[in-house]
Amino acid sequence: QVAQGGLHHVRQFPYVGESVLAPALIRSYLLTMRAWEIAQYPIPSKVAVRESVDHVLTMTKWALSTVSSEVLFYLKRLDANVTRSLMHTQWRVLGSGPYGTLDKLHKVEVLDHLCERYLSLEEDIVARYEFAVHIRAHNSLLYMDLVLSGLLRERGGALTQHD
Repeated sequence: QVAQGGLHHVRQFPYVGESVLAPALIRSYLLTMRAWEIAQYPIPSKVAVRESVDHVLTMTKWALSTVSSEVLFYLKRLDANVTRSLMHTQWRVLGSGPYGTLDKLHKVEVLDHLCERYLSLEEDIVARYEFAVHIRAHNSLLYMDLVLSGLLRERGGALTQHD
C-alpha cells in the first residue's frame, strides 16, 4: 500500500518521475537499509583487530617470501639454461668451447684433470681411444693441447706407448 502510494506520487512528475525519481528513491532506500545493517554489526575489540591484522600481515609475509624464493629459484634455473645454451653454441660455432677462453692456469688444471681421467682407463685401450676422439670432435684446441702436443704420451709412459 505504501509502495503504491509512493508510485502514485512519483507519477505526478511527468517526465522525471518514473525515469529519474523512482530509481533515486529505490537507491536511497537500499542505501538506508545497508547503513542500518552495518550499524547493527558489533564493533570489534582492539585485541580482535590486532590479531586479525597480525594474521593478515603474517600470511602476506609468508606469501611474499614464498613467491620471492620461487622467483629466485626459477631465475637460477633460467641462468643455468642460458649459460648451458651459450656454451653449447660456443662449442658449435667456435669449435673450442669454454676451454679456449680460459687463462693459462685454468687450462693447466683442465689438462691435469683430463690426463688423470684418460690414464684412469688403464685397462681399456678402446675407452681411451673413444675418450680422445670425443675430445677431438668437440674441442679441437683442447685436443691439440692434450694429444697432439704429446702430453698424454709423456704422462702415460708405458701405458700409452701404443696409443
